[in-house]
Amino acid sequence: MDDFVDVEMIKDGARTQGRHKLPLKIGRGTGNSIRIGHEPNDQTVSRVHTVIELNGGRLQIVDRSTNGTLYNGRMMKTGEALDFNDGDSFEVRGHRFRVARAKRDPSIPIAFYAAIVIGGEQKLFPIGETLLLCVKSGNGIRFEEAPMTPGTNFQDIIGRQRLEGENLIAVIHAGGKLGVVKSAADSSSPVVVNNHTQVKSGMQVELRPLDVVNVGGIPVDILLPDMKASRCHNHTCRLLNPYDPHGNCRWCGHRLVEGVTEIVLTRKKR
Repeated sequence: MDDFVDVEMIKDGARTQGRHKLPLKIGRGTGNSIRIGHEPNDQTVSRVHTVIELNGGRLQIVDRSTNGTLYNGRMMKTGEALDFNDGDSFEVRGHRFRVARAKRDPSIPIAFYAAIVIGGEQKLFPIGETLLLCVKSGNGIRFEEAPMTPGTNFQDIIGRQRLEGENLIAVIHAGGKLGVVKSAADSSSPVVVNNHTQVKSGMQVELRPLDVVNVGGIPVDILLPDMKASRCHNHTCRLLNPYDPHGNCRWCGHRLVEGVTEIVLTRKKR
């Protein structure tokens, strides 16, 4: 959640709320996180008017406008950047915004982890309050978290995450008995569960613990908190089994040999 903020906007007494990825851009143009001044067209609102971004791990507010941003009782100058305190407010042409760093809701449990080896190290993505985006970019395939909200759909994600120039391959989120992987309607990259179930474009498949979702050639392990598993070392299999270093792979029958078979272990986040 480190790169997300919760935003409250008040205009003429009407209040709206939303969660957005940083940098948060506000203005009249189509590429902004929040568009204002476009219906009707208000030229006093710049195409990109105000930006909230991270700078050295801290929030800062940047004015990119012609007519300024009202913050801390004064109008900011074009190009000016100031430290922004968590929960502070600012105004843009009659719109008041309150911005706070997004925090996980402890009442929403982690349904499972999506575990991916990135740069030689296992990274755990908690799935529950957040979902996992699988995105094809110019540098290969990347994975990132996004808020899971009621009624979330692909177009919302594309707009909210600003995936222009990239292609959404699939989304992994909580649902059904445990979780679901959905393939994007126009995805050209293969999505396969346990080496045999293809998730065709626009379709979805329910997930179970110890499933392995192959996204464009990259395996994503579906693990419960504190789950220990054995991965088959047969290079044509590489699927997960309940932990048993002396048994046989439930998928291909290959012998699981301790010291050779890879052990997968996750730790529950407190």
